[in-house]
Amino acid sequence: MVHLLGLKLGSTTLKNSTVHNRNPRNLEKLRIAAKPSGWYLDNPGRCFWNKITLDMSGKHITGKVVHFHGYVPVVASTREWCIRKYIYSTIDSAAMAAVARVLAQRCLESGIIEMYCGFTEEERKKQKVSVFLNHLEEAGLVLKEPEQIHTSSFLNFTYPMEKPWEFHEDLETNEIRQETPDGTDCGWKRAFKTPLH
Repeated sequence: MVHLLGLKLGSTTLKNSTVHNRNPRNLEKLRIAAKPSGWYLDNPGRCFWNKITLDMSGKHITGKVVHFHGYVPVVASTREWCIRKYIYSTIDSAAMAAVARVLAQRCLESGIIEMYCGFTEEERKKQKVSVFLNHLEEAGLVLKEPEQIHTSSFLNFTYPMEKPWEFHEDLETNEIRQETPDGTDCGWKRAFKTPLH
């Protein structure tokens, strides 16, 4: 008999049928969490859930994933002994690749797979930044966040409020099919400007 969260697996009776989701990024993964839009003149903008940042000083390299609330869920740096003992220099391209691989592994372990990359085209052309971004992509991270799914306004009284799980996405055409609670089809809406890959 296996016990999990107060449940007896293998028996027909359940002692505790409620499960609490303690994942703070659950709504972000479902793409229904509010994404901050910020102000028009904000530079850099804050329209992201998670953003990849790279800090290069004269002695060390630090790669971070920053949440829009301001906290840092994942960080990797050449200041850490577990990275520094395997590299010759703490500021060359090999160090950049090592930091990127460790950061990507930690992101995958924590469940952060998609993140916003705010580097400009000029910064992406630099050798160290391109090495950093290439190693992140090779590890399986997506450097582009999907768009937030917006539900219709509550002032629209033609249909009752939609539930987040009533959206059906067609990945080939990037359209979302929306159904009403009675099962009738509301039609197709354009969801994204560019296709997700």
